[in-house]
Amino acid sequence: MPSYPVRIALFCLLAPALLCPLTAAPCKDSTTKNRVVAIADVHGALEQFLAILRRTGLVDEENRWAGGCTTLIQVGDLIDRGPHDRAVLDLVMELQKSAPGQGGQVLVAIGNHEVMNVMGDLRYVTDESFAFFADPKTEKRREAAFREYRAYLNKRARFLRQPKLDVEVDKVRWLEEHPPGFFEHRRAFSGDGKYGKWIRKGSAIVRHGDILYLHGGLSPDLTNPVRELNRRIRFELKVFDDYVEYLTRHDVILPFFKMEEMVAAVQKEFDHWGGVSLLENGPSQPNHLHVLEEFLKMRNWIMMHPQGPLWFRGYAKWSEQEGRDRVATVLKTHGVDRIVVGHTVMLDFGIRMRFGGRIILIDTGLYSDFFPGGKPSALEIHNGEFHAVYLNDKQKLLPGS
Repeated sequence: MPSYPVRIALFCLLAPALLCPLTAAPCKDSTTKNRVVAIADVHGALEQFLAILRRTGLVDEENRWAGGCTTLIQVGDLIDRGPHDRAVLDLVMELQKSAPGQGGQVLVAIGNHEVMNVMGDLRYVTDESFAFFADPKTEKRREAAFREYRAYLNKRARFLRQPKLDVEVDKVRWLEEHPPGFFEHRRAFSGDGKYGKWIRKGSAIVRHGDILYLHGGLSPDLTNPVRELNRRIRFELKVFDDYVEYLTRHDVILPFFKMEEMVAAVQKEFDHWGGVSLLENGPSQPNHLHVLEEFLKMRNWIMMHPQGPLWFRGYAKWSEQEGRDRVATVLKTHGVDRIVVGHTVMLDFGIRMRFGGRIILIDTGLYSDFFPGGKPSALEIHNGEFHAVYLNDKQKLLPGS
């Protein structure tokens, strides 16, 4: 097994290969050549997502790719809040495979909710969404996990030198907090799971032509090149996986823990070892305390930080005056003409150009069941023109609109 620094170097060298798109067939449809359609936050709303895909001619009535040479760019948050996370992910992954056959392509910039699901922050996953991951062995897994959890609590109580404890856990409540499909969901988003692998190979920022597409935005203070930022976020996901494996192996956490459970368990472990010689009394790894400390600092990682590309909201919040120079700086830093983002819902405006048309905000609350007044929409860029496409309308966008 290579040393940790060597593994880091190997990962960074191999990461660019993950960005290589599938080879597309030659474009035979002149009407869709160089056409781009960008769609923002889907949030598990399969019906609304399909509606705007059909409205823009990207899928047919059987949900197969029909977009010809169009490039579909989705800027993250495919999941959470809505009930059909799994179906939405399956649809996008299938379109990624089939679009190149017509000369098109599907590019996805991962959002903060994709990362949240990978890391066990499941506050926005609905019971209905969990249920779509269930299978005939679900109830056996729930019962086994409950027994494992009780044993874990007793073992940790002994290890932390707490009074002998025969833990009594409210089983009914625990099972409610771990509904059918919960454990299958966690597996699916793990490093070995279908959706976990796909997310970990993804990019936070997609460049297409002279435009950047991403979920939140790029702060003027974040001057790293796009390729480096993408590599960094993939690396952070890899480090998170390594920490979880380490903490599980040392009985600090259980593999199915939610994020808040992991943090609480690690904090207890960190407090327990404070001031104690790890070499004499603790795990054999001399870096144990360091792992605990770094795990507790995850909120400062780029993929978690409010100013990072998955969470930044400045483009929606800045006034025109305070944002004009900042946007110019960002565009110059990254050598592009425009940036397209989602993340912040534009209920009162619809798709909106800001700062002289250099920033385009495209999250209009597609999942209208959660965002009252929201509506499915897409940004269409074709032949040098920008249009906001809604289910019953299409509007040409101009700077300041």
